[in-house]
Amino acid sequence: MRQRLAGLIVVTLLLWAAAAWIGQRLWGESAVIQSAAAMLLCLVPAVGTMAWALAVRSRSNGEQMLAMLGGVGLRMFLVLGLGLAAYHAVPLLQSEAFWIWLLVFYLVTLGLEMMMVLLPDAATPGAERITT
Repeated sequence: MRQRLAGLIVVTLLLWAAAAWIGQRLWGESAVIQSAAAMLLCLVPAVGTMAWALAVRSRSNGEQMLAMLGGVGLRMFLVLGLGLAAYHAVPLLQSEAFWIWLLVFYLVTLGLEMMMVLLPDAATPGAERITT
């Protein structure tokens, strides 16, 4: 479980670094600050919901479904609510660009979380591995 959570964090940070570098070159320093805020607002709830989903992997299908769907709903509520609060509280975030960064990182973290949760465990006998 820790490896998957660490993977989510590391990959998100690496993607942010690349996006922030490109954003800084194209739009200046404000893009770095806006992208960092958006990344953090999306990463923290993603780690929480992913930990919840991984914790219920060995439970019933109903509990797993509740964790996946409830996690997505909870995360959307948190990201949008915290994003709105940050938008009103921090003058530098009061632009459309911040909402675009927030959408990008929400989708990135959602995709990474789903991929990490749905990968089979290496220790499980007979678990199929995804190969390319």
